[in-house]
Amino acid sequence: AGERGGVTLNRGTLGSPGGVRQNEPYSIEIQADGPLGATLAHYDFGATLGDAFVDEPSESWVFPRLERTAGAAFDFVLFYNPNPFAVEVTLTGFDANGNEVSVPRTVEAFRRGGYSLASQTTLPTGIFSGVLEARPADDANADAFRGVVASLSHYDVALSSGFAALGDDSGGATAGALTSVENGTDVTSQLVLFNPSSSTATVRLEGSYLRVDLPDLLRVVELAPQETLVLTGPSIGLAPNQPAGITYTSSAPISVLGVESQFGDANSVDAATEASQIAFFGDAFINTAFAGELYFETLNFYNPASQPLSVDAELLFFNDPVPATITVNLEAGGFGELVLHELDEILDRNGLVAFSIQVSAARPFVVSLEHYDLFLLGGWQAPGAAIGLTNSIADILA
Repeated sequence: AGERGGVTLNRGTLGSPGGVRQNEPYSIEIQADGPLGATLAHYDFGATLGDAFVDEPSESWVFPRLERTAGAAFDFVLFYNPNPFAVEVTLTGFDANGNEVSVPRTVEAFRRGGYSLASQTTLPTGIFSGVLEARPADDANADAFRGVVASLSHYDVALSSGFAALGDDSGGATAGALTSVENGTDVTSQLVLFNPSSSTATVRLEGSYLRVDLPDLLRVVELAPQETLVLTGPSIGLAPNQPAGITYTSSAPISVLGVESQFGDANSVDAATEASQIAFFGDAFINTAFAGELYFETLNFYNPASQPLSVDAELLFFNDPVPATITVNLEAGGFGELVLHELDEILDRNGLVAFSIQVSAARPFVVSLEHYDLFLLGGWQAPGAAIGLTNSIADILA
């Protein structure tokens, strides 16, 4: 209980200690006799991808940012069917004008499937949004249907970078938050908004800087039904070289993805629309000899409530039963960060420090982890895997 564990599924040319077949795509399902949180890190095409596992499948997954650019990007929308019967999956892409194109597919029981967008010539070109929907192939299985799990793997060929992002299984929300977005000398950012609804969405974006006392960011945009809007750091209005937390409220449910390019790779995370009192990260690692040079890890927080909140980050070290706990104090409606690669609790361990993180508070909050390992030439960002009940940010703000 309360310990970190893990398994290496594949070591590339060195083979797999876990019996995974070489050069064959696969999905992963973890089964346990108690609650747990898990994170996956994946290295491919010269890029590093990572994300948290989910605990529930869904009939629909929204992807704010997909890309089909010949010779420049490889996007893969991947899905897993956890049902004991065949499922029909349909990926619908929406171009800049809201026009839609659908590509159906059937996946057998307990099997992985997917779309290589570069080979789907009927889908829009450039950056666009998409919705993946699933239903049982046989209507007789409708009552037993659990849904599927779907994610995006994006590789930028020109920059040798990439990111992974789970689809948004909420269908969009009227309020959400990104815990940290930055644009400047060494990092560029994108904020991608997609309106999957049939109504025009008026969206209010508000930003609060994490490290400096600057005026809050405020921008209002409108999205037509099925419209995709891509904002870069300058068009968002961010001050250069200053990370900021961003919240949105919308008159209609929308889906939002944040992307950052830095350190020769990229990281992304869906805007959080739910908050929890406990969140978990399975995979954290720092070589203390190169902390802040090759290894960078930061926890970013958001407190959606109208009262201040203290959040405890418990570091669970591999092969050490004694955790370290650090408290982060968040203002009402405020953001915060914990720079892990600067902590004495980690640096004093001298060497290769592998650990997990459990974050908890008396009221719901949002947290994400940004991890960069430049020895392995990349990094990723992932939301905390919520443990227990969650509350929608829209309800908290109401």
